[in-house]
Amino acid sequence: IHFHISLYYKGENLFSKDFYYLAAAHIGPQRQYDISNWNEDDRYNLGVHGEFVVPYLAIYGDKVTVAENLCLEHAKSCKLVDQASAWMDLISPGVKLKAELNTLEQYSRLFIAYENGRYYSDSYSPVNVGFGILYVLPLIVELLVSGSDTLLLIENPESHLHPKGQAVIASLIARAAFNGAQIICESHSDHVINGIRVAVKEGLLKKADLNILYFDKDIEQNSLVHMIGTDSKGSLSDYPEGFLDEWGILMSKLL
Repeated sequence: IHFHISLYYKGENLFSKDFYYLAAAHIGPQRQYDISNWNEDDRYNLGVHGEFVVPYLAIYGDKVTVAENLCLEHAKSCKLVDQASAWMDLISPGVKLKAELNTLEQYSRLFIAYENGRYYSDSYSPVNVGFGILYVLPLIVELLVSGSDTLLLIENPESHLHPKGQAVIASLIARAAFNGAQIICESHSDHVINGIRVAVKEGLLKKADLNILYFDKDIEQNSLVHMIGTDSKGSLSDYPEGFLDEWGILMSKLL
C-alpha cells in the first residue's frame, strides 16, 4: 500500500536541500550515538536511518518551536523536545525524553524516563526500553520540524508499533502535510491508511492533498497501479482485491 500526499513537488529538482528520506531500517537502540559524521549546518537532516536524531534533539530540542497545528495541548510547551515527548506519550504512555551532547568525545546520549502522575521513573538507556521508541523517534522529529518547502520520503512508518501507535503516526503525517510538507509514504498497514482517512474526515488533511496508490500484479506479473480517491468523510472510491480486506477475511473465518 502506498499513499502519496501532495504528489508533485512544485516542479523543482527532487533532490533539493529540502529533500529528506527515512529508510525502512532505522538505527537501533545504542548507549551512545556517534556524531563525527554529522553536519550540524544541515540542521533538518536526521540521517537516512535517523542516526542523527539524538544529537539534533540535544542541540535544538529547546531552540526549535513546532508549528501550532502540530502541537499537542498536553505537552509542556511547543518546544521540539516537549512535543516529541508528547507525541511519543501517545505511543508509549508517560515517556519523557532528554538528549545530551558530548562534543569533546564526539557522541550524544539519550535518556528515557516515565512519568505517572507525580512519580518519575529512573532514566533508562535506549537499550533498556522497547525497540519501537527508538525506531519511531526520527520519524516524529522529522515530521515536527518539517515545513512548507519540505519533501519527505518515508518507508514503513508502522514498523515496531502497535496498532494505536500506527494510527498516531498517521495523524502526525496528515498534520505535517496540512502544514505544507509534501510527503510520499510507503506502507503495508491498514491502520496507517485508515488513520489518514480519519484525518481527512476530521479536517486535519484536505482530501485534494491525498493520493492513494495501490500496487498489484496481474497473472503475467506485470505491475498494476490502482489510483484510489477519497471524499471529505474519508470514504474510498475503490477497494481493489487485496486492499484493506484481510480483517474481513479473517473475521469471516471465525464466524
